[in-house]
Amino acid sequence: MSKKTKAPALSFDMVMIVAILALVIIVGGISLYAYLRPTPPPQIAYLYPIRDGIPNLWVYTLDDESDTQPEQVTFTTMGVYDYDISDDGRFLMYSTPNQTLSRDIYQLNLRTGNVEALTTCASEGADCYAPAIHPTDPILAYTRVADNVGGLDERERRPRIWLRDLETNTERPLSPNPDDTGHSAVWSRDGNTLAYTTDTLEQTGTMVFQFADRDGGASRLNFIPSGYGSTGTLSPDGTALIIPDLTSRNGQIFSYLKWVDFTITPPTFENFTSPDEPVDDVAIEWHPDQHNLTVARRYTDERWTRGYQLYTLDTETNEATPLFTDNAYSHHFFAWHPDGEQLVMQRLPLNETGNISSASQPSIWVFTPSTQAMSLIADDAYLPHWVVRE
Repeated sequence: MSKKTKAPALSFDMVMIVAILALVIIVGGISLYAYLRPTPPPQIAYLYPIRDGIPNLWVYTLDDESDTQPEQVTFTTMGVYDYDISDDGRFLMYSTPNQTLSRDIYQLNLRTGNVEALTTCASEGADCYAPAIHPTDPILAYTRVADNVGGLDERERRPRIWLRDLETNTERPLSPNPDDTGHSAVWSRDGNTLAYTTDTLEQTGTMVFQFADRDGGASRLNFIPSGYGSTGTLSPDGTALIIPDLTSRNGQIFSYLKWVDFTITPPTFENFTSPDEPVDDVAIEWHPDQHNLTVARRYTDERWTRGYQLYTLDTETNEATPLFTDNAYSHHFFAWHPDGEQLVMQRLPLNETGNISSASQPSIWVFTPSTQAMSLIADDAYLPHWVVRE
């Protein structure tokens, strides 16, 4: 009978070497998988239909390799009023009314399909809408207004901006002062600045709240007057605001753009486009290159176009170059994909006189500047947003 030989015991150093090698293989495998894993194609969310039906959220996948079809992702019985999407493409937050038409905000997990109520405003005698998700932190800004019921004075019935911590499920008004009213909040890309439309000072304009920075700087609140009624567009770092304002020329009302610089105390604002220039600018979007702006513009001189067309504005020279023009449509709502390679837009067809008629129905399109390709995503749809999945 043969004698079994005993395997030599592994020393502590040898065990450590084996463990490190195993860890290197595992980490390397994960890194290789992450490197080789295809990036999910971008998606576009939008509301459909705008007529003859209940508007709900749909998602369309931009996939050149398959014949994709839009997918309905919300199934509300009263319709979705407005919505926002987290920067990582995981969550979609939307407001929808109940039978009394008071709205609450819900969160849809786009990966699992789970829906969760975030607010209980309707049961608390309030109306909550216009969700705006912080770009990096679990914070939701939204508009909250008390319902117009007996016992409330006019001040209590005005909208205010509220903040909700999505981790602790706690919420509070942005400002403890009930006279600080506002709606339609937007975040800067870095998440340190929040802007919203307000008439707190008995004059319509934009209130800009800059949170205390990590270096110990104090928070700041600034009011920018504007008669247009739009919040405007914050620069990615929150140090500048582009906002439309109104002007009168030859008995007609037009809009022009103002530039607000928050790096100076107090902030200064100057005309980015002249109120005397023969232009009418109505919508602005900051390009991901952080240098250019995209604006929906129509000229009122010999360069006149049917409807609002898209132009690129250089933030340093104010020079405008056409990005996309089509005299059959007017362009109003648009957003760049974060890589700056595609632009999603909402278009309205123009009638034979060059105007938007009551029968005009919006449609969603994607424009690719590098190829000048324009692709139809959905008819009878509106309010598009990018869904950028990680």
